[in-house]
Amino acid sequence: MVYIDSAAGDLFVERESEVSRYTLDFGDLQEIAASPTDSVRFISDSQGAGSDARRA
Repeated sequence: MVYIDSAAGDLFVERESEVSRYTLDFGDLQEIAASPTDSVRFISDSQGAGSDARRA
């Protein structure tokens, strides 16, 4: 089962072919996502750059 929450409403997907598609899509997203360490570094770096820009 896949649960999708959006501004347009909630959606439950139960058909096996559709669940398979979402499972593959989620796997693809996991493969290209930044690692937790890289994500933390990116957020930290972004906050530092933002605070520098505000001081200028």
